[in-house]
Amino acid sequence: MTTSPGAGARFRAAGAHPVTIALGLAAAMGVGRFVFTPLLPIMIGQTGMTEQTGALIATANYIGYLLGALALAGRNAVRSRLFVALNAVLLIASEALMLGTTSILGWSALRLAAGFSSAVLFIACTSRIQAILSDPAVPAAEAARTRGLGFGGVGLGIALTGAGTLIAGGDTGWQALWIASAALSTALLVPLLLTPPPAATHRARPAEEVPAVLPAALRRRSWTALMCLYFAEGLGYIIIGTFLVDAVAAGDPAGLGTSGAASDGALVAGSIVWLAVGLAGIVAPFLWSLCAARTGLRTALVLTLALQTAGALIPALTPAPGWAVLAALLFGGTFVPITMLALGIGARLGVPRSAAKLTAAYGLGQVLGPLVVIPVLGGGYATAFAVAGAVLLLATGLAALGLTPRPRADPH
Repeated sequence: MTTSPGAGARFRAAGAHPVTIALGLAAAMGVGRFVFTPLLPIMIGQTGMTEQTGALIATANYIGYLLGALALAGRNAVRSRLFVALNAVLLIASEALMLGTTSILGWSALRLAAGFSSAVLFIACTSRIQAILSDPAVPAAEAARTRGLGFGGVGLGIALTGAGTLIAGGDTGWQALWIASAALSTALLVPLLLTPPPAATHRARPAEEVPAVLPAALRRRSWTALMCLYFAEGLGYIIIGTFLVDAVAAGDPAGLGTSGAASDGALVAGSIVWLAVGLAGIVAPFLWSLCAARTGLRTALVLTLALQTAGALIPALTPAPGWAVLAALLFGGTFVPITMLALGIGARLGVPRSAAKLTAAYGLGQVLGPLVVIPVLGGGYATAFAVAGAVLLLATGLAALGLTPRPRADPH
């Protein structure tokens, strides 16, 4: 990555290079948060887990994520190197210990722990990205590269888990896959753990000084709209992220038939779909960051939410595998950029610890998502995806109508 002459100093002040941050996000989110998605159909086939109990285990992870965000909403604990390291160990241990139990309660407890540590590591990594971008001298091109490279780590982690399950195949035991996940998380987190936390203070860029530009009433309206739409995003996107692979692996992308244990061919299809999500997630943050530099964060956020809404509705309407891949590309190409753009807007509104507060709203939506659709899962996934599409359409409307646009494109 080509950088400006002062980039090295900015990376040192932030405590990490963007590549290090990307690897940390790959472990925290791509593996720690989402590895359960490609493993769900395998565990359903090998352990007797059902779609409903899988949704409950996933919900435990989302509750842990919410608790982690809430724990950081009123403090700056992510600046503590020890606190970050402890949560890295917790994440790795929660994955390795999954093979030590076959009870729903045990799996749920471990996924809850993984969710908590994932939230801490996510906020720790995103705070480092913001520290890099806080320098008023950072060029627009470098800001786009930094955001794109850092947040692209989530897609990298997803792609690695998708490729891993594809290579392993349906005959590999679920226990071995969890051990492999723990090993992968360890390797990805080592660079982050060897770097110091970001500096305690930094200067704000002029572009961040929105409180001096927007009247207080408009700032409050925008913040309320942002919190609400980000809650809706958490609720809607998690339905897709939790069930898309299992819907494909069950040979039922649209949920129009019955679900159950998947065949080897269907498991391969599910892994391919998840790999497509990850590959799209690697490049999408960079592309959307460039888009935001031209159009402004609000316009880019509206566009990403609209595309994700379309991606949710596709598997609700058609069972064709090709359309399922398109839905995966739309999902992978939008859910990380939506996070990136929403956090950027929150920072520019000048709300203290906006990342942690937004992550808490997002986490609450994630908790409710699987619970809302559990009653309709017995007959397939069509209704669940339709619910996700409706909620995401609401989020799109809130972004379009509730956020106050900047008078010109945001240079960063």
